[in-house]
Amino acid sequence: MSAIHWRGVLLGGLLFAATATSVAAQEQDLLTLEGALVRAGASEDLDQQRQGPELNPRIIGPRADKEAAEALVGQARLRPNPEVSFEAENIAGTSAFSGLRATEYTLAVGQRIELGGKRSARVRAAEAEARVTSLRGDLSLAELGFSVRERYVSAAAAAARVELAQDIVGRNRELTRIADLLVETGREPPLRALRAKAALAEAEAELQAAEAASIAARAALGSLWSASETLPSVPPDIPHIEPPAGLVASE
Repeated sequence: MSAIHWRGVLLGGLLFAATATSVAAQEQDLLTLEGALVRAGASEDLDQQRQGPELNPRIIGPRADKEAAEALVGQARLRPNPEVSFEAENIAGTSAFSGLRATEYTLAVGQRIELGGKRSARVRAAEAEARVTSLRGDLSLAELGFSVRERYVSAAAAAARVELAQDIVGRNRELTRIADLLVETGREPPLRALRAKAALAEAEAELQAAEAASIAARAALGSLWSASETLPSVPPDIPHIEPPAGLVASE
């Protein structure tokens, strides 16, 4: 009797440990908002931003344009290159100019001098274009961050609806079980059980719709950084979203 008791305690402990481990693993797999921003490459933390995908098509283009515009600024600061020209005259002429002895060679070196502030104007124009390109890159990053936050909240709300629908289904199943018992004992008419089963079927349909909406919301979120990655798991909690530091007016 004692051995059986201890076996039961041991099996119960192992089952509890396995359940706790499974729950902990599921919690670790849940994606936070900051984790979603890092995956998309839209985190405000530069160190975290570098850990995101390097080839996010939503930001790689603007970043390349910014680098190209900065390179053009450096090129605009350079002075014009000197020009070298070489000419040969009286080659294969006739009479006194026959042969190569009468051939004349001219080597010229020229340097174009920009007057009237052309160089400084060119530099200012390149710098202005670089600033515009940089602002476009910042705007693209801000739009990506907004999309991540918006879709993350939608996915979290969808997960909360799934959780609520699961709870409603569980309650309706219990009510259906109770209604069946009451009908079997003759304490309630069969209509009571039919109504309970109809309510359960409606709740299950709502659960299926909520699960489909959750899958769609998670897929929309995951598409912001990868189309082939498995759907992210989002907790059913609406996060507190702080406005980006760049949008907060300094006091």
